[in-house]
Amino acid sequence: MKPLKYKLESEKSDKKSTKYFLVRYTSFKGKHSRVRQYLGTTEPTSEALEKAIRDYAYTLEMKAAEKIAEMACTYYTIDYPGQQEIKEIEKLRFLHNAYISSLNSIELEVYTQQTKNLYIHGTTAIEGNTLSLQETHYLLNEEILPKDKSLREINEVQNYKYVMAYVEQYKGKVNLQFIRKLHSLIMNNIDMRFESPGTFRRHNLVYIGGCDLSVTLANMIEVDLKDLITSYYDAIKNKKHPFEQAVLFHYKFELIHPFSDGNGRTGREVLNYLLKKEGYPQLIIPKESREAYISALTLGNNNQNVEMMKIFDDLMLAGYAKELADLRNVVVPEKQQN
Repeated sequence: MKPLKYKLESEKSDKKSTKYFLVRYTSFKGKHSRVRQYLGTTEPTSEALEKAIRDYAYTLEMKAAEKIAEMACTYYTIDYPGQQEIKEIEKLRFLHNAYISSLNSIELEVYTQQTKNLYIHGTTAIEGNTLSLQETHYLLNEEILPKDKSLREINEVQNYKYVMAYVEQYKGKVNLQFIRKLHSLIMNNIDMRFESPGTFRRHNLVYIGGCDLSVTLANMIEVDLKDLITSYYDAIKNKKHPFEQAVLFHYKFELIHPFSDGNGRTGREVLNYLLKKEGYPQLIIPKESREAYISALTLGNNNQNVEMMKIFDDLMLAGYAKELADLRNVVVPEKQQN
């Protein structure tokens, strides 16, 4: 594991003795802060300093996360009552990045692979794909075809190899071309009833199960998507909270329903791209949370955005509960070994 960098600092006390501190610096939007742990009045040896880092690394990371969360909640405008939930999301953003930066190359490769498997299994299972998490892993990483599964289900999972590769190399803002490209990769080799992959629907024969809301008319799809994209980036520019705005973007994208099929998978991919650009971890919605996810979107249909946001907050935090529990083991540097 790669140890996080801490600094040893000293300061003179009133009695002219010197106090020593282990310090963790943090910054947010150009503002700098620090948290520290008192070590005593004797300058620690290198061995004592290594031990202090092992003893206090986790505590300092938690203090730093709290500090960053407070700075973020002061910086952003939060539209929906849920200050504590947003604070937890901001702590997660910081701690997730601390977790990732503490992994060595092998650990990071394993972690990345596992995270991709969980995400792909979840986002396809929400739409009815029946491959298990294990089958998804073997298909993606070892090219072992699952038994008794349709070609459509296999392609639904395999397509994400190309989706992930495209998203990794894409650096720009969300736009219509980006959305079309994602859809074309997600729906490649999957039979669509009307249009081909990457093509906005030309018809209004659309029904969203479980609600009676009207989606955007076909001739207004591009206009509504452009307006949605513009309003999102304007909100970010005006310091609206990025997680809230990404969730709202996702909800409104699903209402526009720009494609004949594949709107959910494409919408979740765009949502995660927006989160990634703002430094948040990927929102993973496991198969077991399908009902919670759908109920959140239904709450949006009823103008219950506060309740909708709370469910998305919970989904994000639940997705990283195990990671946060493992944080203590990861951020504490290992002892030097001969």
